[in-house]
Amino acid sequence: MGSRCRGCLASYGIAVLVAVALGPSAALGEELVAPPTVPHGLTVVEVVRELEFSIALVLWNRIGDAEGRTLFISDGDQPGAANCVGECAKEFPPLLAAPGAKAFGDWSLVPRASGKMQWAYQSHPLYTWSQEEEPGEVATNVGLIETANQKLAQSATVAGSLLPPEGWRVARFEPGASMAVPDGIDVRLVSSAQGVVLTDFAGFTLYAFEGDAADDGQTCSDEGCEIEWLPAVAPALALNVGDFSVVTRADGSRQWAYLGQPLYRYGSDLLPGDVHGRAVDDRWRVTLLTQNFRPPEVAVNALEGYGDVMSVRGMTLYTGSPFMKVWGGRNLRDT
Repeated sequence: MGSRCRGCLASYGIAVLVAVALGPSAALGEELVAPPTVPHGLTVVEVVRELEFSIALVLWNRIGDAEGRTLFISDGDQPGAANCVGECAKEFPPLLAAPGAKAFGDWSLVPRASGKMQWAYQSHPLYTWSQEEEPGEVATNVGLIETANQKLAQSATVAGSLLPPEGWRVARFEPGASMAVPDGIDVRLVSSAQGVVLTDFAGFTLYAFEGDAADDGQTCSDEGCEIEWLPAVAPALALNVGDFSVVTRADGSRQWAYLGQPLYRYGSDLLPGDVHGRAVDDRWRVTLLTQNFRPPEVAVNALEGYGDVMSVRGMTLYTGSPFMKVWGGRNLRDT
């Protein structure tokens, strides 16, 4: 591995592959026909910081091409227009879409002078960089520099010298940046949900109820409460925001709803990223906004005490991460 990319292997090795089209957009809750997270041939990759005595620290998510290479955004482009041409396009080749590709969600198509189409994310045309030798090395270098002053249990990993030139930025995967959300609600890529979902302020998965919030069966009396699904409480002065509205519960309290469906957190989700309420009650469904690619033979199973894991024909799948077991332990709670 080149000296400029000491952390690239970890960044690409634990990539979350979320490519290929899965079907048209659907109503909230119809998980099997949610639109894809990224177009066919693209990936979402975790940018990580390697730690000597613990599991790698995930910094943020980026967009990668089919090989996991870093993708870039140019400050010289206009929304929906690519101005990197000629010699610029030789150094920064545009990320071209396959013939017949269709725009959807945050993903649009920008015409090139050659007649081909270029992918754009949230209206920003995407490019690779001819100087990147190892997939993801530039993104990893950026992440290491950003966290250079963090105090951890060992010395910081040294970033390589290859960084984006002036006027260029790494394309980060930020699905909430183009969506109007109220305070206290976020949009996140959740591995166990196999897609992008709504979460509360603490990162817990939110579920949509297919019914009236005033008639959800969540009750309290003098003998106590029988609440398994915890309402996403809206402040007293909250107003509607985009596709989010405020609904009233039977006790007069206020609750957030998305596309008219009340939102809840599942009481048995113990940590951010848990999705244990996925198949508990048909009336509650994960707020799946986009769906990751998953091969048909791969299943996601909930293991008590460990969380969700992936398997093929009943055999557990594993991802690799540099780790020396000196103190602490292995984190098995995520897929």
